[in-house]
Amino acid sequence: MKVAWLVANVTTPATAHEYAVLRIQTKLPVFAAVSEGILTAIDVACKYAGWNQMLVDEAKALAFQKTWAQDVRVTLGGALYVGAMGTGVGNVVKAYGTWRNLYATGMAERIAGERLAERAGIALRMAGALTAAVSGVVAMMDLADGAKNVMVKWELASLQILSGATGAIATVASFWAALATDGSATLVAGLSLTGWGVVLAVVLIALAIAIDHVKGDNFVQWLERCFWGSLPSGRYTDQRTEQADFNEAMASV
Repeated sequence: MKVAWLVANVTTPATAHEYAVLRIQTKLPVFAAVSEGILTAIDVACKYAGWNQMLVDEAKALAFQKTWAQDVRVTLGGALYVGAMGTGVGNVVKAYGTWRNLYATGMAERIAGERLAERAGIALRMAGALTAAVSGVVAMMDLADGAKNVMVKWELASLQILSGATGAIATVASFWAALATDGSATLVAGLSLTGWGVVLAVVLIALAIAIDHVKGDNFVQWLERCFWGSLPSGRYTDQRTEQADFNEAMASV
């Protein structure tokens, strides 16, 4: 039947071109869904790497690092990873529903594919809104840390403020993806919102590495806070804690 339709309708170079364009346009939703899935997989890897590093840092934390803020950051890092995983699953389901709708052989199968893709789109919007909210909290914490360190260590403060600003942009992009008609596949300056999310995630990882470099390892931070330390505030007031942190820092060197 398809061959007969092609023979009857595709008779000139112009109609052949129109048929080729039509085929490409019908397959674009599948290609878009697959590309979003690949980008989301990269984003999941970035989120997991960041969260895993937080867990390692928490396990080696000294006394002055074991604050509620650190615990909250670890929890938020896990939430971002779970949100990215949920987005990945949603993209896979949406890609399957779109593919099923495209190659459906009957009306019932086509409707089932459309419903599956539609439900996956709703789940993606919910995951995007959750990720945006968590990203916003992390950005606010970075900005607060930067403001606190302005008078103590301006290099560290500038990086933390830049990280907070980047996180705020990522928050806006996540909310945009959650509210946009095309979801995370919405194109902005030639790149989807998911693609921009991956770019911002890579930038945030680079900023986190730079922040850790400026902070120094645990032993460097202990030296800054010891009795002879250079920090104008926040130095040790208890000798036992200072000695225990020294032992902990030396064990991790």
